[in-house]
Amino acid sequence: MELAQDPITGLFYRPHTWDLDSIRRDHDVARCIEPGDHVLDLGAHIGASARVAVIHGAANVVAVEPHPDTFDILMRNLEANVPIPFEAEVISWAGLGSRVMAVEAAVAHSVLYENPRSQIGHTTMQKPWTAKARAIPVTAYTLTALQDEYFAPGQPRVILCDIEGAEYEVDWQRELRACVQVLFMEFHYRFMPAWHAKAVELERLFTQEMGFVGSDPVPPLGMAHNSTHVFRRLG
Repeated sequence: MELAQDPITGLFYRPHTWDLDSIRRDHDVARCIEPGDHVLDLGAHIGASARVAVIHGAANVVAVEPHPDTFDILMRNLEANVPIPFEAEVISWAGLGSRVMAVEAAVAHSVLYENPRSQIGHTTMQKPWTAKARAIPVTAYTLTALQDEYFAPGQPRVILCDIEGAEYEVDWQRELRACVQVLFMEFHYRFMPAWHAKAVELERLFTQEMGFVGSDPVPPLGMAHNSTHVFRRLG
């Protein structure tokens, strides 16, 4: 597997894929983290979100990533202790491996569908193009099981969620712990217009029934492929 190393973050990534894009956009995670936070990172990818969380003071991060190749890169990034050209980040980066626990598992679905066009992108739910995609069986957890196994009562405070469509299969109202104060959520509906209605309904559930305030409404159908939202619990 060909890997390059990002000179800004020190993260290893696959060239000619979306890996580098994920590194560049994960600065948005910083606004969700407070010093001492315990964080559940669902769809941790190659570790960019976990790294940002640690740099901004997270006490620990449980990073859940099901794709076997991506998980291998995540582990390499956790084990790396490499100098990068920003002193403040070098200090935090050196402790990343001791503050992040990687879990090779999915949430809600036990099969991934690899994008046949890139061999890298994957989804946890069937889309029109998955008939020709490679199906990869993976270990799946419920959100309840992840919280019970990896967090003490009263934790986590923050959940980062980018799980490629499986966000619509999680029973958030039943499974989400009351201690979770911040949800950083990527809604997916590219190629699947029916998912737009699911995103709108999930936003309504969080903001009208579960006591969260959202950063932005879900945009109208056709205006975005995916959209990222931050939900903060009132009180």
